[in-house]
Amino acid sequence: MNAEHVQLQKVWLEKLSAAWAERNQSCLQGQLLPPVFRVGEGARTLGTFEPHTRTLSISESHILESHWDEVLNTLVHEMAHQVIHELWGVPHAQPHGPEFQRALRMLGAVAEDGGLSPEESKVFSRIEKLLSLAQSDNEYEAGMATAAANSLLLKYNLKGRTAPKTYSRRKLGGLKVRIPMTWKMIGGILSEFFFVECIWVSVFHAASGKNRRQLEVLGTGGNVEMAGYVHDFLHQTLKQLSRDRARRGESGGRGFQCGVLLGFKETLGNRKEVHRQEGLIWKGDPGLDAFFREAYPRTSSFGGRGLPIDGDLQAGKSLGKKLILRRPIVRRGTKDPAQLQK
Repeated sequence: MNAEHVQLQKVWLEKLSAAWAERNQSCLQGQLLPPVFRVGEGARTLGTFEPHTRTLSISESHILESHWDEVLNTLVHEMAHQVIHELWGVPHAQPHGPEFQRALRMLGAVAEDGGLSPEESKVFSRIEKLLSLAQSDNEYEAGMATAAANSLLLKYNLKGRTAPKTYSRRKLGGLKVRIPMTWKMIGGILSEFFFVECIWVSVFHAASGKNRRQLEVLGTGGNVEMAGYVHDFLHQTLKQLSRDRARRGESGGRGFQCGVLLGFKETLGNRKEVHRQEGLIWKGDPGLDAFFREAYPRTSSFGGRGLPIDGDLQAGKSLGKKLILRRPIVRRGTKDPAQLQK
């Protein structure tokens, strides 16, 4: 093991120790004594707590191949075993039985993504069917299906605007040291048109031992699901359109991609104006505003370079105005770590 790797493991252990201490204090009022932290070598076991040696281990492969939030979830799971052994004195408890579930609840181990309520599932199933129809080769029919899905989403949110709701959070896309303009624009589109709040958060990147930025969206389970779909669709579409341009010997770079997003945003804005004329006016979600402020009481904004004004941008804008969400929503699992850690 070279010196650089030793230093990297030291950083991991410091991060794990700090996360353990914060959870111990906030959830258990500091009742647990710190264990011995260790980076495990095995690939099959994500983490372990060995009560006889008081050693809490997290697998190195897990640290390198998973999102850091997943690593912290594993840490909390091992803390739950520590609670069972050291606070409750139940050495022979079922590995993941009632005591373990109770310990997880004490440690605040709830999923970030709250899932869809029965009512949301019904509504978003209808939206999914409409977006499936948007795959039609007939551009008019595809556009009508997308518009209907957009209207249904708006009406659903207007209907329950002031009703009590359960909100969730989800991180989307890759990690970046510097956020590209197109990534910022996609976040802006989600927050303006898809009933979620967006924020760029600092996330630990284990492979480099440094923090990077990632987009997080907050909203109801259904709106977070929809925002995740639109986010992935736009990123994938930009890549495909850029490749198509490159094959024709044309530029598909930053200016073109920004233009596509501007055109798509303009279409959404026109649709929003039609809804406004129909009396369907979105005035925000007070519950989501409170949820966001509680999660992030202090936020800051950052600037960026202006948009390039050139022919590539105009070409992209023309395409973006015609862009249609053609694929159905799919239930999205954990991102491929190789996609996340870049």
